[in-house]
Parts: sequence; structure tokens; C-alpha cells
Amino acid sequence: AIERISGDLPHSDYSSEWKAQLIRSQAFRQLGQLDSALDASSNSLYAVMQARHNYGYHVAANEEVYAHGVSLRLQMGNHGQALAVADAAPGRAIFRQSYDSADRMRLRELEQLIESVDYLEDAPPNERNESQLSDLHRRIDSLRSDLEAEVLQPGGPDSAHTVTQLDVEDLQAALQPGQLLLEYFHSEDTLMCFAVTDSSLNVYHTNAEGLENRIRLVRALLADPNTAGRSLPILAGLYDLLVGSIHLDGFDELIVIPHEVLHYLPFAALHNGTEYLAQTHVLRVLPSAAALLSGTRRPFDGRPVAFAPFPKELPASEREVRGIDARRNIGARATEQRLRKALQGDRLVHVATHGRMNYRNPLFSRLELAPGSNDPTDDGRLEIHELLRLQVRSPLVFLSGCETGLGPAAATDISQGEDYATLAAAFLSAGAQNVVATLWRVEDDGAAEFAERFYASLKTHKPASALAFAQRSLLAHEHYGLPYYWAAYQIAGSN
Repeated sequence: AIERISGDLPHSDYSSEWKAQLIRSQAFRQLGQLDSALDASSNSLYAVMQARHNYGYHVAANEEVYAHGVSLRLQMGNHGQALAVADAAPGRAIFRQSYDSADRMRLRELEQLIESVDYLEDAPPNERNESQLSDLHRRIDSLRSDLEAEVLQPGGPDSAHTVTQLDVEDLQAALQPGQLLLEYFHSEDTLMCFAVTDSSLNVYHTNAEGLENRIRLVRALLADPNTAGRSLPILAGLYDLLVGSIHLDGFDELIVIPHEVLHYLPFAALHNGTEYLAQTHVLRVLPSAAALLSGTRRPFDGRPVAFAPFPKELPASEREVRGIDARRNIGARATEQRLRKALQGDRLVHVATHGRMNYRNPLFSRLELAPGSNDPTDDGRLEIHELLRLQVRSPLVFLSGCETGLGPAAATDISQGEDYATLAAAFLSAGAQNVVATLWRVEDDGAAEFAERFYASLKTHKPASALAFAQRSLLAHEHYGLPYYWAAYQIAGSN
């Protein structure tokens, strides 16, 4: 049946292409024809990845394509290709970095239509205009179809060579002795972990039933200083689940690549019954293993440039930037244009502000700054699609303040919104070497203490080691020892 419609698939939307090829792969797999199943799986992955790469739109509904692709390759004994497919899963792909004017106009129109639908759907049923809502849905579907039809290309028989872009040998060559990369892939109730060193690749499987509920509970406990001390039993259980079966001795640094719900877990707070993971290892979090290969190391140049656009709304943000030896931009001086200029220089950039996440279309997630001139590039909203057109040269971007690390999915369906990774990947893709962000709102004075200790250590240590120093320093502090104060901070980057 699929063969009969194969000629029509390239003219349909991308979802028809990947769904048909997925069904084809599943059928061949059940027949035991694994080579044919692999070809069809590659075509399905290619269709999804083309749409995501060229259109730049987050697609949450195609996880089944990646789960099937990973398990099929593991069944065939190809752990390297399985890792490559897992590394390409939604939330991990690098954004396209340029859009023409027509693309941007249509993306903006799409965003406005989605916002209108959200507004109408929030209205009480007796006040909702169903006819207008249906019309908006039709316009959204039409606009999406037009955009997707322009960028989708059929996979073809050679698509297997274009899907698995991560080369394991290149990854191992990039790892130093003493570094262990842990890439997780969560599929239904199974959690896989690819453990990679400079000379080995091992795959671990564990039952992850109830994982989301456990992480949601431990986050609720950690994000409140009154309850953070009661989180140890859950953190110990999560330690056993996530790293307990992995040999960590002999490794100084762990490079963690989360998936889905794990983006919301502070790995630094995992507890082995005696110590936190932050006390025994330097931790880095990356959106993908491919990101480790894409960065170039640049030296730090002079004092940081710090921004606090809302000193009245966020009074601690002003205290925070004044506690850093930096060139300060506070209030009306903290404009989008000034931040753009700083990001394109060789200095560290510290931004204490709001981050507004959009998990439906990450291209419109943004940092909020003070409005400047009438220029549209100085409206106080540095959106991700704008950021990706900049040539960011900053060796480190520190996103402090509330809501810089998480989005609405943290309070709703936590497994859908891989938005911490999206924000980190956007800055890394734009050229930032390292990005620091927070997983929850940290107490004002604690944030200032952490920043001061981080930058003091950064004078003599690499960013990941400086972060570990600041975490351990606060952990030993009489007032700031709870993980609430230090575990929220994560660093992503090539270091």
C-alpha cells in the first residue's frame, strides 16, 4: 500500500512522508528484514530532520521515529549509529541560522495566529467565537503547509548517509582522558544511557517508569528552601537510576546530555548517600554530543559586560551586577542594541533578566531588555531567530535572574518542552562558547553570592570548573548549603 502512494508522498506535507516510511520500517522489522527496515527508518528520519533543520520548527509528535530508529540500530548491533540517531532527537538539533525576509514575515504571522488561538481558547465557553477559532486553525494549517512544502525534500535511497551526522570516532577524539560523556534517551518506560569515553562506548538500559513524577516532585522540593532538605531520598534514588550502574571512578568531568524530562533535573544535586555529584565531579550539560564538536575555544578578554534592565522589578539583579567586576548596564542602559554589541565582542556577558520561553515555536523565545530606539532590532526583545543571525563571539554568556532556564513546560507537560536545551543550543549555535542558566528562581542574595564566587574562580579556572567551585563553596556555607541555592545553575558549552 505504501509503495502505491510513494509517488505522491514528496508532494504532501512532511508528516505523511515520515509516517509512511516509519510504518514501512516497522513492517520490515517484523518480517525480520532488518536491512530493508534500516533503509526505511533512515528515510523516515531524513524527512523529519529536513523539516526541522530547514523550517526551524519544533516537532514534538515525531519522537516515535527516533525511538524506533535507536532501538532498531541497537538490535542490529550498531551502537554508534544508535547514538547518532538519539543525538538528533527533538530538542537537540542545531537551528538553521539564516532566514530570508519572506521566511521571517511568515514566521511572525504564524506566531501571531498561534497567540490569537491561545487567547480565544482561554476565553470562557460562552464567550468563545468558535467560527473565528476554526478560521484561525485553518489559516495556521495552511501557512504551516506552505512553509513545510518549500523545505521538505524526499529522502531517496541514499538518505542513510545523511541522517546519522554524528561520527562516534570524531566524538571520542574530542574527549580528553578523565572525561565521561553520558547521553540519555528516554522512550516510554525505558531509559537508555550511552556512556562514551575517548576509547569506549557502552549502552545501559533501565526501567524509567514514573521518572517524570519523581523529577517533578524533587524539583518542587529543591526549588523551595523550606523543603530542599527533604529531597535527599529521592535524589539518592535518581542517582541509582541514572548513574548507579556506570563506573564513575577515574573520571573528573561528566558531560551530560539529557533528554525530555531530564532537562529539568539538576544532575549536580544527585546524591550517592554520602556526597552530591557536584562534590565529586565537574559537570557540564550539553544539548547534544554534536555540540561538543562544533565549538571553538577562545580566550577570555578583560572584564565582563553585565546587564540588569529591570532594577525595580528585579531589585536583586542590580545588586548582582554591582557585585561583579564588570562594565555595567543598568536600567535604561541595558538595551537590546548594547547586548547585541556585547555578544559580538570577545568579552564575557552577564544578563540578569527575564527569559520568556515559547515551546511551540522556540524561534520566538526571547530575552527581555530595556527598549531603546525605534529600530526593530532595539525593541527590548532579543528573540532566538534574531540571535541566530548574530555572530556571537562571547566566550561565556551567563543568564541569571528568574525564568532564564525553563519555560512553560516546567509547570505543565514537562516532557514536551525541551526548552532549556533549546535556549542553550540557540546561544551555542549562534557562536557562544559557554552558556550558564538556572533551573529555578534562586533567592536574591544567594544569586549574588554565587555570581561573585563564580567570577572569582573563573580568573584561574575553566568555566565548568569555576561553576563547580562556586557550587562547592556555597554548599560549605552555613546559610547557602542547601541545593536550593547552588544546584539550579548549569553550564552548557565546549569549555
